[in-house]
Amino acid sequence: IGTPQVMHPVHATFKPQLKALVASVLLSSMGGSAIAAATIDLNSAWQFYRDDKKAAATVNDVPAALWSRVDLPHSARLEDREPKNTWQGTAFYRKNFAVKLAAGERAILRFEAAMNVADVWVNGRHLGQHLGGYLPFSFDVTGLLKASGANEVTVRINNEDNKITGPKPLKDLDYIQYAGIYRGVTLSVKPAVHITDEMLSNTPAG
Repeated sequence: IGTPQVMHPVHATFKPQLKALVASVLLSSMGGSAIAAATIDLNSAWQFYRDDKKAAATVNDVPAALWSRVDLPHSARLEDREPKNTWQGTAFYRKNFAVKLAAGERAILRFEAAMNVADVWVNGRHLGQHLGGYLPFSFDVTGLLKASGANEVTVRINNEDNKITGPKPLKDLDYIQYAGIYRGVTLSVKPAVHITDEMLSNTPAG
């Protein structure tokens, strides 16, 4: 049994000091007036369609009458306690939301996780594809949002066997990889000077 590590008092106080330093720098850069970021919960009132017939390549192929209302977190299909024929395939999600940005503000759309490959669009513009179902991913959607009226976010997920994301074909696994947006989604509105979302670390902040 190893010797327990004892945190030195200096280490124990480092995080609060670091937070205070960051806050001080941001406050100074904004002329002494603090502007807080706001986080909007986008988890309620999504529309969902599971493409069991494998006939929908895009959201435009989904019959209008076949969308159903769901809230997040959500699984594309609830499996039996002892599943024997786990679902794999493609499903679509979409949601309308409204937000008004002040001059200089940035809007960050963040998904805490979606299984397993996710393509995301906002107002018809493809933002990108995220591979893997266990990590968050974010997009800066500032330039795509409408000044007034509803915005639409659309997500296509796929949980079929994938050599890039792994880990193994479903038939060789001893656990289930469910499908869907199974964690939360938020829209963060940040002031002009802000700390970058960690999932956008390769993108310079404002």
